[in-house]
Amino acid sequence: MAQISSLFVRKVIAAASDSLNKPSLLREMGVDPDAPLDFDMLVSEERYYDLLQRLAETEAGPVEFHLRAGASMRCDEYGVLGLAWKSAPTLLESFRRAVRYAELINGTRLYSVHEQEDTVLIAMDREARSPGVRLSNEAAMASFLALSQDSVGRAFAPLAVHYRHGPPPGSASHYQQHFGCPVHFSSQFNALAVPKAVALEPNRLGDTAMSRFFEAQLDHKLATLQRDISFEQRVQSQISAALPTGVPKKAEIARKLGLSDRTLNRRLADEGLSFQRLLEKSRSALASGLLEQSHYSLAEIAFLTGFSEQSAFTRAFKRWNGLTPQAYRQNE
Repeated sequence: MAQISSLFVRKVIAAASDSLNKPSLLREMGVDPDAPLDFDMLVSEERYYDLLQRLAETEAGPVEFHLRAGASMRCDEYGVLGLAWKSAPTLLESFRRAVRYAELINGTRLYSVHEQEDTVLIAMDREARSPGVRLSNEAAMASFLALSQDSVGRAFAPLAVHYRHGPPPGSASHYQQHFGCPVHFSSQFNALAVPKAVALEPNRLGDTAMSRFFEAQLDHKLATLQRDISFEQRVQSQISAALPTGVPKKAEIARKLGLSDRTLNRRLADEGLSFQRLLEKSRSALASGLLEQSHYSLAEIAFLTGFSEQSAFTRAFKRWNGLTPQAYRQNE
């Protein structure tokens, strides 16, 4: 399963209700509450999404803790990546660094930057396959705004915030109050839209020489990461991320890996791999991980692993693991 920085765990727990035993929650997530913040310490992505959902259930009013957590983010807390972000010459260049080094945050290429005539959007390609992922997507836009304001050295209102998922139950007015701009749900993408004039402003600590120094460190970390993670694992990670929206085609995975169809085919052949076999392995691993999360029904897991019917999922899972999904869950 994919992993993310423990920074996000610390932030959402800090922003949650004070009635909770926060040190206990941190220890439950494998984070020492007395240890210094370490951006490079990782936790399971699925456990993080489950935590978000649990914390949301403790909110007395509208769910806002995740937006507060996003708003509390600062560049310095992101280690070398944060230093590269804030030392970039402009906010637009900061966005581009987020795209370039996204794999250091979550192991996948989620981000993209889109320039329009008067607008720059930093977008995130992640489907809200569960309530926890929805909350994470919403918090990400709050984080982007906080980091952007930290970089330019002043508060500013974005032009708009977009979410692919639908609005939460009840009023969504607190989203607009938080961001200070229109917030659109059921959009084609998750994105923060900022005025192009702001995106082209010099960052308050922008320094080309320092930025290149930090980029060199990040390039080394990225190269090390890509050496440590096999090509097979990289393909499987992208397949798993795409499954909640349907079974991905090979061309889609090639695009997410930054490869042409021909290059992906060649790399698979060179390593003796089959795309269909990796698809099956990814579905099996994702299903097994979701079955360990008790709040997912079998019908939901079937959908999240790309099956239109639960019966087809049950047959496939038994073929993969020798047990039905129900029997596998009971053995855990």
